[in-house]
Amino acid sequence: MRRDIQNQNYWTQRGLIQTVRSEQQAQEGLLRIKAIYEQSLFNVQQEISNYYVKYSKQTGLAVDELTHILSGSEKADFLIKMQKRLKKLGFNYKDIYNPNYVNQISRLTAIRQQLYWEIMQLAPVEGEIAKQTFMRVAQTSYISTLQDLGVNITFGYASTKVAKEMLKKPFYNKLFSEYLWGHIDQFATRLQTTLGGALSMGQSYQKTIRQVQDQFGVAKRDSARVVLTESSFFYNQAKLQAYKEQGVEKYRYMATLDSRTSKICKKLNGKIFNLSEAEAGINYPPMHPYCRSYPEPIISASIDGRIRRRVAEYESGEKNT
Repeated sequence: MRRDIQNQNYWTQRGLIQTVRSEQQAQEGLLRIKAIYEQSLFNVQQEISNYYVKYSKQTGLAVDELTHILSGSEKADFLIKMQKRLKKLGFNYKDIYNPNYVNQISRLTAIRQQLYWEIMQLAPVEGEIAKQTFMRVAQTSYISTLQDLGVNITFGYASTKVAKEMLKKPFYNKLFSEYLWGHIDQFATRLQTTLGGALSMGQSYQKTIRQVQDQFGVAKRDSARVVLTESSFFYNQAKLQAYKEQGVEKYRYMATLDSRTSKICKKLNGKIFNLSEAEAGINYPPMHPYCRSYPEPIISASIDGRIRRRVAEYESGEKNT
């Protein structure tokens, strides 16, 4: 039996179900991202431990030794580590570290550089996980929305094409990949500054590790905020695409109402807008980080009839092929 797509209660129920599913898919991606941050934190803590063991003496950290220029063997070891890390990022280390610079580099600077590139390795891995997550969210949203409209479609070329097009759309005037590299660069810079300051002051190992752990915690929370918000963006953009394809002309803004609902979403809740004027952050979700709002299509009798005819024509054509 065909769904009553003109019924608002039907769309409210479907909207809630789809929104929860989208959030679950985003959380699955976040679990994978969390794992790479934890592995990176472990690697950084191991390196810091090695620095403290190597440059400590009975009276504490030998700060003066950290100011020495790298020796021949230290320089060779540094270049091997840099070559390995930069290769993973698609860079040629010779383009970044010329011989004259390396000949003047101190132990402390070398430590900070190693830490920086260790953190930067997060970017491509996190980016790939996020891309897979956004693709999955967009595909599922697009297919589910069409199916809710009564249009049968399965995971295939059409949904994959739509999802890939979604990834090309910037959110808040910036592509996710651009944001990610900037975010990781800032995180890596802050961390190397923290470690450099800690070592140059002879700070205790325990305090340094706490500071590093705190900064990793902040970086993970920042990443979670962006991934969840971007997932909401792709989820709602895929719905928008499906609505446009089926001739939907208006939508109702629907907020998830509870203690966490923002003032702006409460204000927009229930308001009706033209689909042609939908703009994320203006009158279409997401309106803000962690936004859980979604659009609900307004289906008139004429649009319902048009969709029915399209489906009937498609199914008739399928039977005759």
